[in-house]
Amino acid sequence: VHGTLAEVACESCGAEHSFTEFCRQVRNNIKDIYGVDSDAPATSTPIVCKSCGRATVKPSTVLFGAGLPEEFFTKSELDMPSCDMLIVAGTSLVVSPANSLVHRVPNEAVRLIVNQENVGQELGITYGVDGGRDYFMKGNCDEHAIDRRIRVAG
Repeated sequence: VHGTLAEVACESCGAEHSFTEFCRQVRNNIKDIYGVDSDAPATSTPIVCKSCGRATVKPSTVLFGAGLPEEFFTKSELDMPSCDMLIVAGTSLVVSPANSLVHRVPNEAVRLIVNQENVGQELGITYGVDGGRDYFMKGNCDEHAIDRRIRVAG
């Protein structure tokens, strides 16, 4: 939902940028506000887009307060009604509209929450014996996704 840190693009024109080059530019152009990196510049200079020249290059993520891409709304409208399992991983389920997805799947759809702590109770997610379709897998969502197959007994 919120994009990826592994891809970089210009917010103004959409031009894609090399992730490796972006990281190099961050190291060379952006000051270290914590004073940890003695090689960091004393002042920051913008990282400009190679296509449009604007200083709006950043990882392809949706930052807090920014709107989700239209694709989120279009695809969730199409996909949620036919979903038989919703996997919610590594989120507080506090920020909307992403947290609304738990209500947009059919009543018989399994909802698996993979997180460090139980979340979503205020959204009607119920864990344990009374949970029915709701399951909780405690832990780091990245480790679970890589190290284990997710299975729900049914």
